[in-house]
Amino acid sequence: MKGSSSKKTLLGVGITSATQREVLQYIITSLEEQHDPYYIVTPNPEIIVLANKRREFLDILNQARIALPDGSGVTLAAQFLGKPLSQRITGVDLMESLCKEVSTPLRASFAEVATKAKKGFGGQGNPITVGFLGGRNGVAQKAADCLVRKYPGLKVSFIGEEWSDGLAGPAASSPQSARSIDILFVAFGFPK
Repeated sequence: MKGSSSKKTLLGVGITSATQREVLQYIITSLEEQHDPYYIVTPNPEIIVLANKRREFLDILNQARIALPDGSGVTLAAQFLGKPLSQRITGVDLMESLCKEVSTPLRASFAEVATKAKKGFGGQGNPITVGFLGGRNGVAQKAADCLVRKYPGLKVSFIGEEWSDGLAGPAASSPQSARSIDILFVAFGFPK
């Protein structure tokens, strides 16, 4: 998978055509090589419709390095339009796979572990850290707690949630911890 080169355009929105394993490997490799930051979006049918009504939103989606086909409607539409995608990949599925992957570095081969120990899997010898931003009523905290229970090696460095005025703000972490995030999962949902 090579970023935007694996995208197929669906109603003006570029959608990544790759397997979940390919996307996961791309993300891990970019973390290991300390690439510039980038973001991943998860367009579903409602998001694609909104993008066709709001040019700025369309541009934001199309500037994402990876756009996961999050919804069977997206994969069915792509198939119908003669642009089949490799597979449907939801943001939740990728998040869980990514948390599992970064929490268990010892599953790698000895050579990989030695290389990561020298240059630092997350930079400067530190483990990969994740942050959670979004939701209300402690949803980000609950998600983090659930994933840490499931993957005890997971390093969470930031948890934030939505304030009542709609702006994101820290809920349980200090602003300093936000600077040490390697992967930030953001989930505010689709506007109603």
